[in-house]
Amino acid sequence: MKLLFVFGALFSYILSGINPAVIISKAVYKTDIRKSGSKNPGFTNFRRVFGGKWAYVVLFIDIFKSLSMTLIFGYLFEKAGLDRAFGAAYSGFFSTVGHVFPVWYKFKGGKGFLVCIASIWVVSPLTGLFATIVMALVLFLTRYMSLADICAVISAPLFMLLFGIGGYSLLFVCMGSALVAIRHKDNIKRLIHGKESKII
Repeated sequence: MKLLFVFGALFSYILSGINPAVIISKAVYKTDIRKSGSKNPGFTNFRRVFGGKWAYVVLFIDIFKSLSMTLIFGYLFEKAGLDRAFGAAYSGFFSTVGHVFPVWYKFKGGKGFLVCIASIWVVSPLTGLFATIVMALVLFLTRYMSLADICAVISAPLFMLLFGIGGYSLLFVCMGSALVAIRHKDNIKRLIHGKESKII
């Protein structure tokens, strides 16, 4: 049982630390995304800097790496007699930590939104759906991707409570969501001062 927790944390952290934005920017564009635009190695900055189909490859890989880990460990936790949602939330948190603080890149990674929201979809599909709707509405109304991301992760634990999902599943989703929100602190400052960039 203890090994399951160790492997769940370790594999989720290590795999999610692999950043497609960094790899593709170097391989395809011969530059490091961390030196361009906002310098954040994530989908939004990649799309702003490079555009094109490769941005959506970044999007897909970031989502896939989180989904794969959370689905696998949700299943393994359930087979071990534990709660599937807890296993997914546990893996999702460490996947988010791995993306934000990757050992591969001297612990300097992205903001973790895609990884976090993908894991929430596995923990509770209904919560994932409603949080994504919140993101889409905020983005449509304001055109601020950062604000939409923040609102989505903040709303997720509230939706979980509304749908009667608590315990350790809620705890790990709360921690992952808080980490993503904190990683947006510079965006929050720019939003307050009216200097945040809108999506095109």
